Amino acid sequence: MDKIKNNLITEKEQLLTEIKKIAIFVNGDFEAKETNSNTDEVLDNADQGAEQANLINNRAILVELETRLNNIDDALTRVESGVYGECTKCGEDISEKRLLANQAAALCMKCSGIDLD
Repeated sequence: MDKIKNNLITEKEQLLTEIKKIAIFVNGDFEAKETNSNTDEVLDNADQGAEQANLINNRAILVELETRLNNIDDALTRVESGVYGECTKCGEDISEKRLLANQAAALCMKCSGIDLD
């Protein structure tokens, strides 16, 4: 179980590193940032459009990273509570194969809706 916990912690650290590249922490939450670091610079229309596109992309990426981060935190909580590897929906064991593919998996294959056929 220590190896799984360490893997989850490592992945969490990697996710936080990636999040910090595209977001800032404001009022207890992450907010996507533009890539232009000089906010005093006057941008022409093309640059403003590019910055807007960057912001939209960063927001989408941030949502994905935060979702994964939350899943990792939930998995770490399950490790600490001694219920890691149990499906949070039906209580059955999550297959080793699934946990190897996604150590933060909260649902067994059946409850996740993944078709094995």
